[in-house]
Amino acid sequence: MSTNKGFWRRAVLWTAVGTLGWLGTARADVVADQAAAILVFPKIEVDTTDSVTNPNKPKIDTVVQITNTSPFLTRARCYYVNANGKCSNAGATDSVNTAPVICRTTDDCNPGTIRGGVCVPGWEERDFQLTLTKRQPLSWNASTGLSGNDVPLTNGRTSKDGQSNDPTNVPSVQEDPFIGELKCVQVDTATEEPIDRNDLKGEATITTVLPLGGVDVRKYNAVGIQSTGFQDGDPTTLTLGGPDAEYNACPNVIILDHYFDSLDLSGNEGVESHNDGAGNPLVTGRVATDLVVVPCSEDFLTQDPKYGSAVLQFLIYNEFEQRFSSSTRVDCFKQIQLSDINTRPGPSDNASSIFSQAVQGTLTGQTRIRPVSGVDRAHRVLVMAEERWEARPVANGIPVYTTARNVQNIQPTVPTDAPLPDIIQLSPLVQ
Repeated sequence: MSTNKGFWRRAVLWTAVGTLGWLGTARADVVADQAAAILVFPKIEVDTTDSVTNPNKPKIDTVVQITNTSPFLTRARCYYVNANGKCSNAGATDSVNTAPVICRTTDDCNPGTIRGGVCVPGWEERDFQLTLTKRQPLSWNASTGLSGNDVPLTNGRTSKDGQSNDPTNVPSVQEDPFIGELKCVQVDTATEEPIDRNDLKGEATITTVLPLGGVDVRKYNAVGIQSTGFQDGDPTTLTLGGPDAEYNACPNVIILDHYFDSLDLSGNEGVESHNDGAGNPLVTGRVATDLVVVPCSEDFLTQDPKYGSAVLQFLIYNEFEQRFSSSTRVDCFKQIQLSDINTRPGPSDNASSIFSQAVQGTLTGQTRIRPVSGVDRAHRVLVMAEERWEARPVANGIPVYTTARNVQNIQPTVPTDAPLPDIIQLSPLVQ
């Protein structure tokens, strides 16, 4: 959500939705506006490290909030998934530079004249538990966690009904900087095993603060996967969809209404965000959209990072209803600008991407994402989107404003369309 862009942007996007509405509708099996038994936060980001060489380096943190919507005490088992890449040549130096440990791209591992490093994708989980009293929200910064006296109802403090937050111990994320996801599963307060209730709701707020005082904030709702009311008796294996579903299936079609990318392009491409009332533009911004993708299947028992791999197919429609297609692969976690899906990473050839305004000739479009089912699991995914708006002129020291939003998830009702489930393997709880 964002307040930087107003009615005009929403009107354009709703026009695109209306133009492309013939593509069809279906029921959704995951929710972002209702309570659920499993919460998925696709993106948790932290970077509070100082930079000597770049004093204007922003500080990034994520505020997580989880709410118990029921009138009963409840508990959740949660898992941070650290998706930081690691440089294969960490520590290598030239006369000025040192290859870092943590990386986002291979270029990060080869600063200056250093060569030969590869950014190896990462996957590492950290589990914790939290207890919520009736109707209670709990929130924390991902960089610091929540424990000790910071937890409201602990150390002998209770609600008027005698409920407390014991045991609750939310650690900080594993590394700083950090990028990854958070999954939480509602469990029984007595047995610590998954329970067929839908009481949890969540939100995440990602904040970026610059030393000059500018602040960029974006917020999204956690994706909720609801219990079907059936439990198969195996507390370590959660079945999402399929013939013996314990939880609703993840979507097999994801719809994103978006602007085509104009950020990083040369020329006059862009979006007029407002004018002076006489039709003269005051600000012409450029915009790019990032997809954040996480798998529905995940193995917290043996920590196999390939358990959640997926192949995604894309159908892209512009405002003339012309259709384009592409595909990509996801392992564990993926954040990617739309223009990089079918071109090389980075801005060098974004203007030739099928996701660019320069190629499509229209401001907006719709992308339908469909995961390819495997022979053993459905290999479905959950998605959130971030728009990055370039500010012209730069205000408050922030060159880009960002908004995060949920996408539309649909589950067609054709029975043969989802014969396989997704699986979440839970690890034993480590106190």
